[in-house]
This record gives sequence, structure tokens and C-alpha cells, in this order.
Amino acid sequence: FRDIRSMIRDMKKRQRSAVSRRGRPRPHAPPARAHLTVLRGLPPLLESLGVACEPILNTAKLTRTDLDDPTRSAPFTELDRLVGLCVHETGCTHFGLLLGQHVNIQTFGVAGRVARNAPSVGAALNDLAAYFVLHDNGGSIAVSIHEGSVTLSYGVHVTGLRNGDQVYDMAVAAMVCVMRQLCGKAWRPEAVLLPRRRPANIRPYRDHFMAPLRFD
Repeated sequence: FRDIRSMIRDMKKRQRSAVSRRGRPRPHAPPARAHLTVLRGLPPLLESLGVACEPILNTAKLTRTDLDDPTRSAPFTELDRLVGLCVHETGCTHFGLLLGQHVNIQTFGVAGRVARNAPSVGAALNDLAAYFVLHDNGGSIAVSIHEGSVTLSYGVHVTGLRNGDQVYDMAVAAMVCVMRQLCGKAWRPEAVLLPRRRPANIRPYRDHFMAPLRFD
């Protein structure tokens, strides 16, 4: 794990150096990226909704094989645009929620492998948060454990996203999938808080989360 920690330190150092003393990004700052494995469920989901996958992937110059390649990543803004296109083509306003249900702990590469070998659920979540930057440096996971309960959250640092509601739906749906993988399929959260407007149809959210919901 020493090499992994060195990678994280170097990445964070580059991120800090990309910001000027006034806190403004320098022109040459690299865009935030995320690994494409998070979209592995895109082809079967699109096909289940009656939409061909290849034309949509072609708009982002991607193939099905790219989504299975753990070394491939793309700018966060491009993934945001791709998810928005999927919503438009399918007419499914909770597309991000459905896409997040295809995520598991293996999706997160090194972070997932470290978490899977942790001695407890709490340690697994802390490891996932610590190494998450290797998978996605456009957002971060926070873990707070107190008296046997945990608050698990995800925050996006990238500005200007047009489909932030879909990104957060996907992230929180994925969190629940990870927790059920660690704790068993019967696990339910005590509450789910989403930073998006209440959708007209909340049934898909109730079906997946099986917990009290709070929007906005």
C-alpha cells in the first residue's frame, strides 16, 4: 500500500499546485476525471429502456470495451454530458438512479480492492474514502462513524455540471449497493438525503432505497 499512498500524495500535491494563491484555477490545470468502469452498466440499462447503446457511446468516442477497461478514464464533464444525453434519449428522468444500481465495490478499482479486504465494514468505508481519489478526483467520499452508526456522503467538486441531479442520484444509489454488498441484501439505510428537487415520481427511489427520503 506504500506505492498507493505515494500516488495519492502526488495527486493531491498536483491538485494543490493547480490552484493559485487567490484560489483560482490556473489555465493549465488538468480537468477532473473519473474511471469509466462506473458506466459499466450503461449498455444493458439503455437496451432495457429500448435505446441502442452504440450511437450514444459514439458521441463520446467510447466503445463497450472502454467501459470494462479499469485503466480508462474520462473528464468528469464529459461523463456528465453523456448521462444527460442518456436521459434525453430514454426519456427516463431517474436514469442516474438506475445506472447507480449497476455499481458495486469492484467498480472502484484499487479503492474497492482495499475496502474488500478490510477487517470491518467501518474500516472498509474509511479505506474506500481514503483511496477514492484514484478512481474519481471530481468528487470525494466522507465517512463519519459514531456509536455504531455511519453517515456516508459524496460531494462533487466540479462546477458547471448540467446534470448534477443525475450524478448525485447515481452516487447515492451506488453507495447503497456497496453497503448491501458489505452488509447483506437486507440492509437498509436509516435515511437517504438527496441534494436535488423532489421528482414527480418517487416510486423508483422508494423501491431502491427502501428508506425515508429527503430531497432538496
